[in-house]
Amino acid sequence: MIQILPQGAVDLSEINKNRIFDLMVRAYAITEEDIWGENYVRVPREEFLRLLENETFFIALEGDQLIGSIQVYRKSDTLFGLGLLNIDFEHKGRNIGSLLVSAAEDYARQNGGKCMQIEILRPEISDSAYKKWLEEWYEKLNYRFIETVPFEAIETEQSHKKKKMKTNAVFDIFHKTLSP
Repeated sequence: MIQILPQGAVDLSEINKNRIFDLMVRAYAITEEDIWGENYVRVPREEFLRLLENETFFIALEGDQLIGSIQVYRKSDTLFGLGLLNIDFEHKGRNIGSLLVSAAEDYARQNGGKCMQIEILRPEISDSAYKKWLEEWYEKLNYRFIETVPFEAIETEQSHKKKKMKTNAVFDIFHKTLSP
């Protein structure tokens, strides 16, 4: 049985922190290879561990095995964001992503959120089959496309990362109204 729990309810031993980090690295290395190239680490370990300690995450567990996670954060009084969604690819197709997104949305609602935002990084010019699939998946969860913005509009403090891209990339912004 799959459980979705806040990170405070999960044993975050070094082994489990490493497992969450490794799942995130693998997910983004595969899905963003066309942007960054092979073996790029989207969020360095130290930064990810700091986020895991200081931000809100939900963890997907099957028994005692960590199989995915998602970050949720406040962007303004009523706007929340979600990010760093990752699922062990061995468990793909089991509705784990939807369960994690739902937990993030519930958390936002409980904390005054009226809208949830997701930013999907994609190549500016070429089509990415995975990113197209991801956008369609979010639309099935009632997220609506709002706009496309340059990389620097979202990653305001990460301009050094742009130099590491093998192609220009942009963020597609999606919103979902959170009903009470």
